Amino acid sequence: MSQSEQLGSLLEDRRLNAVLAWILVAFVALVAVESALDADWVWVGVTLVVAVLAVVPPVAYSNPRVMLPWEVLALAFLPELARALLSTPFIVDLATYFSVAALALVVAVELDVFTTVRMTEWFAVLFVVLSTLATAGVLAVGQWLSDVFFRTDFLYPEPPEIPADVADGGAVDTLLWLSDVFVGTTFTGPTALYVPPSVEEAALNTLMWDFVAATLVGLLAGVVFERYFRRRADARLRLPEGVEESLDIAEGSE
Repeated sequence: MSQSEQLGSLLEDRRLNAVLAWILVAFVALVAVESALDADWVWVGVTLVVAVLAVVPPVAYSNPRVMLPWEVLALAFLPELARALLSTPFIVDLATYFSVAALALVVAVELDVFTTVRMTEWFAVLFVVLSTLATAGVLAVGQWLSDVFFRTDFLYPEPPEIPADVADGGAVDTLLWLSDVFVGTTFTGPTALYVPPSVEEAALNTLMWDFVAATLVGLLAGVVFERYFRRRADARLRLPEGVEESLDIAEGSE
């Protein structure tokens, strides 16, 4: 293949990557709308985070062609699509675990491509695993809040009861009650949120298995990041030429 043909192929890859990436971002936005219509606010938050992370590079560089590899966004989008279309409990749980790992994977790829951060092989895998666990922790808090305020059953098999004075009160009463629950204060009484022991045990068991699953899926995502996105799919070759050169210059000046 001649040099001009190689350059043409490279430019085509860059355009194709940007087009596919934006199509996936549009699908993620549609899933967020569908989740909002179903009042699934936790999942709305997850999908919006994916969309925001995806558009950080083009916004930062003011160039719509500066996109992550479309494969990364596909891995982040597929679990959300499966969860939106298939409502069986097993599929929902599996999609949740993979979505959490995909968020960590997106962050890892963005750091690897758009910053001068460089990781050893073992640390790259560990970083994705720990990022997955951190994301799972934030998601667990969101699920707990959803169970308490929106009567869902992400963690609790039976929604806990909010004290009547808090439920009938305003924003200040709610904030004081949340302080009692999280910090251990007693603004609204010694038992801010009563949950039967059997329900609490079931919720704790569910939460611990969620973290076990997140660890395993995070390990898989870490291996994918190291073996594919760092070794085979050179994301910088898919960036516009000026952006690629600026990243190389910044890295060389370190």
